[in-house]
Order: sequence, then C-alpha cells, then structure tokens
Amino acid sequence: NVEEKEEVSMDIVLIVLSLIVVAASILSYYFYDTLKLAFAGFIAPHREPTRKVTDEEVNAKLKEWKPKPLVPPTDEFTEWKIAQVPILLSGADPKSTRVEVKNKKTGSSQELTLINFGSLNFLGLSQNSQCHDAAAKALERYGCGSCGPRGFYGTMDSHLNLETTIENFLKAEKCVIYSSAYATVMSILATFSGPGDYLFVDEYCYHPIQTGGKLSKANIIYFKHNDMKDYEDKLQDQIKELRKKGKSHSSVRSIAVVEGIYHNTGEVCPLDQLVAISKKYKINVCIDDSIGIGTVGKGGRGSCEVFNIDLKDVAFVCGTLSWAIGSDGGFCCSTKGLSAYQRLRSTGYVFSASSPPFLVEAARRGFEIIKESNGSLQSKLEENCGAIYDGLTGLKNLRIRGTKKTPIIHLELIQKLKDREHEERKLQEIVDFGMEHKVLLTRALYVNSEDNLPRASIRITTSAVHDRADIQTLLSALQLADQTLF
Repeated sequence: NVEEKEEVSMDIVLIVLSLIVVAASILSYYFYDTLKLAFAGFIAPHREPTRKVTDEEVNAKLKEWKPKPLVPPTDEFTEWKIAQVPILLSGADPKSTRVEVKNKKTGSSQELTLINFGSLNFLGLSQNSQCHDAAAKALERYGCGSCGPRGFYGTMDSHLNLETTIENFLKAEKCVIYSSAYATVMSILATFSGPGDYLFVDEYCYHPIQTGGKLSKANIIYFKHNDMKDYEDKLQDQIKELRKKGKSHSSVRSIAVVEGIYHNTGEVCPLDQLVAISKKYKINVCIDDSIGIGTVGKGGRGSCEVFNIDLKDVAFVCGTLSWAIGSDGGFCCSTKGLSAYQRLRSTGYVFSASSPPFLVEAARRGFEIIKESNGSLQSKLEENCGAIYDGLTGLKNLRIRGTKKTPIIHLELIQKLKDREHEERKLQEIVDFGMEHKVLLTRALYVNSEDNLPRASIRITTSAVHDRADIQTLLSALQLADQTLF
C-alpha cells in the first residue's frame, strides 16, 4: 500500500544520508589537508598583495624596539629594604653576634655585639662543640663535598647513617635527606601532584610550599588560616565540582599541605582536627614541621608528637636540618614506596649534589644531642618562650602573633598605618632602637610575589641558650620602644 511504500522510501533516504555522512567523515579524516588545499581558493579571505620588506624598514624597527628588562626597575622602597639588612661579622657565640651597622646619619659603619633574637638557631646546636667535632672528623675523612647527586655517585655512608638516625628518632618508616631545606617540600609537592590534582593549602603557608604548588601545576585551593571548618567546606566544594564534571572524588589525587608551626605567623596548626578531617575524605597530608622538629614535644619530635599523631596517618613529614638541628639541608619522612619514588623522581634529590658529609655528620650529632637531653632542651626553650610571651603581653602599641610555647612569634602594630611601606618603616625604627639597646631583631621579610602576603611584623626567635638576663634585655628594649617611639 501507499503508506508502506512511503516508509520504505524514508528508510532508503535515511540510509543514503547516513552513508554520505560516514563517507564525508572518512574523507575529512584521511584527506583533510588535500581537501583544504582544493577548496582554499573558495574559502580564503581576500588579502592585499604582499611586498618584500626592505632592509631599511627592518633596521628602523629594530632601532625602535626596546627589549623588556629581566627585572622591573628597583624602586626607592626596595632599595631602602635592602639597605636595612645588617652584615654579620661573627656567629661564634650561640646567643650573641657581632654585626656591622651603618650609622644612618653619618653613613659610617660601626661594629656592635648584640644579643641575637633574629636567628633560627633554636637550640644553639650551630655552635655546639660536639657538632663541630663531628663535622671536623667528617671533613678529614670525606673532604669538603660529595661532588655528585645521590642517585649517581654522591651517596656516602654518612648520608645513609643520618637517614637511619632520623627514622629512629621520629619513629618513621623511611627517610630521605635533601641538600636544600627549601627544595625539600617544594620537590615533594611537585613530584606527587600534577595537572588535574588538588592541593589544599593553608593561606599562610610559607614560600617554599607556595612555590612547590605552582611548580606542580596542580589546582591550588587555599583555605583560611587554621580554620578547619573552611578546610572541610573547601573539600565538599571540590566534591560537588567534580560531580558536575562527571568525575568522582577518588578519581583525582588530593593533598592537604600545612606547617606544624607556621613560619609566617608563629601559630600552631590543629593537626589532630586536620588529620581527622583528611581521613574522613581520604586526603593525603603533607606537614612541613621545620620549626617544630627539635623544639616541641617531650622529646623534641615535633608537632606530631604534641598531638600524638602516628606518622602512618600522614603521607609526608618534611623538615629542615638548618634551624633547630644547627646544620644544613632538609629531610622527608614517608613510607618505603613513597621514599623510593622520591629517589627516582624528586628533582631536589635527583638533580642536586648531595649534602657535604661534614654537614651530614653535624646534623646526625645534633639529633643525638636532642635525644640524649631527654627533653631538657625543649623544657628550657619552652620556659624562655613563655617568659618572652608574658613580658611582651600588654604592650600598648604592639601585639603578639604566635603562642606561648612556640620559638617564633611576630609583633604587629596594633594601629594600622596608611600602607605596608609605612608599617615597614615604623617597625624598622623599633629594630634600630633594639640595636641601640644591645638586641638584634629583624623585620619579617617576604617575597613580594607571595600569595596572601602576611601583615608587616617584627619576627622574634627564642633559643634554649638565652638566659634570664638576655630575655630581660629584650623585654626592656621593646617596652621602652613601645613608650618612646609612638
């Protein structure tokens, strides 16, 4: 009948159209360039006929062209900041140092011996005679440096011995040491995350963490400083966003990155809450405990010891050998598998010459001294931290940022000034006043390109080798500055 014939005709038409579409697709796939050239004359836009550019025109353009400078011009404020940095002449004494300071009125230089409250030498081990002896013996046995990266010909028994020492000290499964503290956490983040992955970072994490995140090219999500509710909210937002894209939460790698004690604020991360939330959402945790290792916890084992956190619940614990340990370099504790992967892929490990053996042996002796002290070094440091915190509480024009038990605190102006430059200059007046009263202080310095730049402040660091007289000198100087400079 008629209806059946019409249906058959429509089927034939659909089949023919389908065959044409398939044929066109095949032709365009295999003969795209040929077809493009064939129809170029019909679809190409109209262009004016071209002419050859003369040499005179080229030279004229070259004379006009000015290459972009490698760095922007230095402004007056930057020059001023550079000029404020004192030149250290000696650091043989663990609690004081000789500095060369320029008289701002006459321009002449003078030498001063000042009590050092600007160094990160928290336990005084940088000047410890036992560490010096260990370094001297290693220097005689191995020479100055290894002259090669760890994966080729730069691994010596001293490197392996230090890794074992740190594993035993922190009760970690495996440890990898690096020749640069800065490169340690930076390399870890760039090694274990990449495009499409997520890094959840506290907004006041210091520069090495920020740099590592940027090098990884992962998605960086900052959460409010020490705000665990905001951290969890950001995790939930991530899950919703991934669902919109048809992905599951488990299909991407995510790492939470924090500091045990924050370099930029002196405040303590609530690790117990952070680890609990991270477990709930199956997020890896990376802790940079550069300030905490050696300074907090009953045995100096850092922030994880304070919060009774098993290192098995944390993917990475990074630290420096340069501050409390008194040497140089960095380390990362993790599992056997993650440590092995670092030795193959972590740029700070693979492409850097290994730490000089004399620094390695000095660091190993530093860990042994901390262990042998049975907590006495940490108790003395905590006592000094408390004395300084209590003595500075109640200043009329300056407020403390940090805690009573951390060896680093910041002093900020209570009254905000016009802009950062005015605050920096006012704080430098206090630093200069401190020098006049035998105290070496420092403004907290940052890279201008840092994300979430902290407010301008004076950074005060405490050492276990400071005595009551040293602390009283500091307190008297700052109390007098508070009364006379405002």
